[in-house]
Amino acid sequence: MIRLFLYVAVFFSSVVFWEPAPYEFFCILALFFALFRFDQIKAFITENPWPFRIFCFFIGSNFISFLFNSRDRVSFDYLAVTTYLAFTVLLVIFVLDRDDVRKIFWISSIGLLVTSVIALAAYFDLVSHTIVPTGSYRLKAFFKDPNVYAAFIVPHLFFLCHELRGSSLKKNIFIIGLIGIFTTCFFFTYSRGGLINLLGGGCAFLFYLFFAGRLSAPWLRRRIFAAATGLLICFLLILQTNTFFAEKFISRLHVVDHSNLGRLSVQIKGFDIWAGTDLGDGLSFVERFEDEVLGGEIGARGLAPVPANPLARWAFGIGPGRWEEVIPFSAHGLYARALVEQGLIGLGVLLFVLFTVLRGLCKKKDDPLALVLFCSIAGIMVQSL
Repeated sequence: MIRLFLYVAVFFSSVVFWEPAPYEFFCILALFFALFRFDQIKAFITENPWPFRIFCFFIGSNFISFLFNSRDRVSFDYLAVTTYLAFTVLLVIFVLDRDDVRKIFWISSIGLLVTSVIALAAYFDLVSHTIVPTGSYRLKAFFKDPNVYAAFIVPHLFFLCHELRGSSLKKNIFIIGLIGIFTTCFFFTYSRGGLINLLGGGCAFLFYLFFAGRLSAPWLRRRIFAAATGLLICFLLILQTNTFFAEKFISRLHVVDHSNLGRLSVQIKGFDIWAGTDLGDGLSFVERFEDEVLGGEIGARGLAPVPANPLARWAFGIGPGRWEEVIPFSAHGLYARALVEQGLIGLGVLLFVLFTVLRGLCKKKDDPLALVLFCSIAGIMVQSL
């Protein structure tokens, strides 16, 4: 029953045009059934205590951060979503096996194919835009944002490339067709974040081969390969943080809208809010923000002020969901956002979880699906800078 609900949820995971998305809804139902498997949960916690401890720390840091901003509705929604995600991770860990993961990838790919074909038809005016409103020259399908759509495509591309090995001719032709459709949709999103995700995953693939010892190359060739990969990673970091360079690069794709603020300057502002930096006029960034940006809207909108206690702010952040309140029109910077919203505790838990997952995947060198997941997670980590 749990697997059936999860398979249905994954099929509709590319339809996230409304809240809550079908994926979230069905995963919550799956979680409801999983909570009654007390014997499995107890055995899992006994044999693998650290995932459960991480889960408790993660939810605890969110809850404590939520207390500093309890009057903001966004904080409650954010806390609920992060709690759901943590539960879902545990559900996948102790319920699903390797075959389930492969089925999930295939079901998700078929669902993405259906939505992508409809989106392409609407994009080229073959069907009514009331079905899939495009809104601009950037393709976003049933997603709220083209960048999210592009990032969603990347893991499926890695998986389909993996499935090309050892398949029958008919299946290979079908897979190549899927890759062609997904790649076309990917480039019509004109997404810098999606491109960085794809390149970051490609770098992870090269590093995986290098450290797994699967490259039968001479010593010099390996060193040149490692140096070239390092330069590519530096290029990705510059592309992420330098607005001018990124605009010049994206202009090659004929994208003309460069009005968004660069990620690095956004993250610096967030860090100033978290640290309470003095701006030289006797006001901290927190006080300046509350006076000039929010003004009298704090009481009118029911927003709690940013915590004045520096120890509480540094340890637990300014409250979940507050990043876009203090820095309007920015949903970027996962690590800076974790630091600002959940403090050093939240950022530490996030990094520990990510590197623990990558370390576990590196140990499964003979599992091709581990390589797919490794590249996908690494690409997301680079994109989330």
